[in-house]
Amino acid sequence: MLLFGGDVDVINELRFRNRSRQLDEFLRGDYRSMSEELRKAFPKTQGIQERYVPLVQRFAHEQSSALYARPVVRRFGDATLPAPVFQKLRQVYTESRIDVTMLHVHRELLIQQTVIMVPMRDLSGSFHWHVFSPWQFEIEYDDVLHAYNLQAAKSISCKVPVQNEAGAVVYGKMYLSKTEAWYEDGKGGIIPLIGNNIEHTLGMIPAVGIRAEDPMPGRFEAPINDALLNAAI
Repeated sequence: MLLFGGDVDVINELRFRNRSRQLDEFLRGDYRSMSEELRKAFPKTQGIQERYVPLVQRFAHEQSSALYARPVVRRFGDATLPAPVFQKLRQVYTESRIDVTMLHVHRELLIQQTVIMVPMRDLSGSFHWHVFSPWQFEIEYDDVLHAYNLQAAKSISCKVPVQNEAGAVVYGKMYLSKTEAWYEDGKGGIIPLIGNNIEHTLGMIPAVGIRAEDPMPGRFEAPINDALLNAAI
């Protein structure tokens, strides 16, 4: 039911997420979707030989590399910060490979315009970030007027790989809210993302959103780089 009878801005979410995924595939040199593009463009032509141009890869890598040509120097606090604290922060920063992650995030932003970062520990106990593009996450909104603010959402659901058999990757769900954080294990169970319990007391959604452009009203995701995808196709 429309409360105000005003304009309705309809977005094809399936197309949006499919094209977001296609951009990610091209960024990694995966051109499986190109055969379908050729079938749509030339429905009566058979046996077209595909020749791929790594336009998305070249664009993202060349536009992002300048910021990370030299190691980034991070400083924590001011000159009065105790040496042991500074050393520990630097150790955590280095072991977490934040610079590598931010380089990846920059490349994603150049094509996706929006990413969500989720912190967690891996099996070795080291801290790292998972980075999700729009095709990998969905947001359940609360107050849509504040949809641009990730922390104003009810929850976030992310696609995470849970199985890989014979080259077929099966995706499960990661769920994040202000009270819960967990992901499916592919065996019918769920694994806490924080500590030993699916519930947490952070009082916030344990995720950070980054955008290269502002979104349209009522959305968190900015439009993807459609012009680059069209050029690549």
